[in-house]
Amino acid sequence: MKWAGVPNSNTGGPVVLASDVRHVPLTYDPQRPDLDPTSIPAESLVEAEPGDWWTIGRRIRLGRAAAPLLAAEDRETYAIGALPPPYDRLAREVDGQAVFAAGLLAGDPIWAEVPVPLADRWSPAELTYRATFQADGAVLRIDGHDGGDVDWYSADGGSADDPAVPAVRREVIPSRLDYPGAPLPRWWQIEDRAVDIGGYAPDRSHFASMLLLDAVLAHSDDWFGCHIPAPEGASSLLRRADFRRTYVAVAVSELGDAFQYIALMWFALVAGGPLGVIAVRLADSIPALLFGLHGGVVADRWDRRRVMISADLVRGIVLVPVAIAGLSGHLPLAMLVAAAFVLTAAASYFDPAYGGLLPELVDRRNVQ
Repeated sequence: MKWAGVPNSNTGGPVVLASDVRHVPLTYDPQRPDLDPTSIPAESLVEAEPGDWWTIGRRIRLGRAAAPLLAAEDRETYAIGALPPPYDRLAREVDGQAVFAAGLLAGDPIWAEVPVPLADRWSPAELTYRATFQADGAVLRIDGHDGGDVDWYSADGGSADDPAVPAVRREVIPSRLDYPGAPLPRWWQIEDRAVDIGGYAPDRSHFASMLLLDAVLAHSDDWFGCHIPAPEGASSLLRRADFRRTYVAVAVSELGDAFQYIALMWFALVAGGPLGVIAVRLADSIPALLFGLHGGVVADRWDRRRVMISADLVRGIVLVPVAIAGLSGHLPLAMLVAAAFVLTAAASYFDPAYGGLLPELVDRRNVQ
């Protein structure tokens, strides 16, 4: 966002502002491309520690994998010491992190999943963090960060010597600057006594109040703000035919699922009373335990669109006889229980396939 000040209290109207805009990706650690600052909060990256990856579960799991390969004295040396309840059962287990840090079994496949350790950004002398981000050759430096949110104002940046992304000329007409608590633009305008001009805490959604509050209160100039056009957002996805078809299909499917659930519970109450509702609820809970993991495997190995379509077809085939029996007044509880089981089993395959398909249809920046 770009803000322009027009230093003349008698300005009759705004001017056209031309600017050269480049939208470039923001990166953090070249050795860890998985640490994407566009999806991971910047403060989590800056304040991370080298050993953060080593959760207690990973230390135990990799320690157990390494234990058979170690000498007896090494197993004793790198064992976890006494622990308080309820963790005391893990005492004397081999500590995988300690074994890895000691360089034992270097190159062994058991360490394949261990990532490159994060750089330690903490300065014990200053009790603050230091870190750098990159944006198309430009370096953004964060110095003296003592914890909390990291935003654009936390970094000092420089220009790129040879930017790879070309600039695009944008022309916009500034509009009068406005934000919560902003003073009126003319000296002769009477302020609302109920508005505390300085009582609005600056935040990242009210950029202007943080940047220009002092200047606005100190000078009589008019201030105008102009928005630099940003890349197309999530709404542009609806112009993609494949995403639009999937969106409409899933919306219809989800709407049908909502009505289906209400109908099943109603018929279960009519057919078996409260116990009938409990029976149907149990029947639609069990498939998630039985087929949930297999549904994820199928979604990874098979065409996800076909899996989703097949799952919906199964649900449709099951619901047609249920609907006919319900309308005729002859819908036994056993049929409802069986239908609930099959419907949730089909959903155990539909949901992982949908979760895996969505990132394929959109850019990474649109996945949240």
